[in-house]
Amino acid sequence: MVDVLTNAIRRALMGNLQPSGYQKIRSLMVHRSSHYINLIKLQDQQRDSQPKPYMAVLNSFMAGGKSLLI
Repeated sequence: MVDVLTNAIRRALMGNLQPSGYQKIRSLMVHRSSHYINLIKLQDQQRDSQPKPYMAVLNSFMAGGKSLLI
């Protein structure tokens, strides 16, 4: 199940999956004040000031999660 969800999120970040294909995934995640998805950078590259195409997908993963009492 995790592999299927990870692949769907990866496809969404690459632009190969429309919002209707990944919107319901948010309801499986725990709500946090930051993005539900953390990206890890494996190469040391200079920062680019251009907006990244995947930011719209990441920003959609800031709402819609389940509440969790701590």
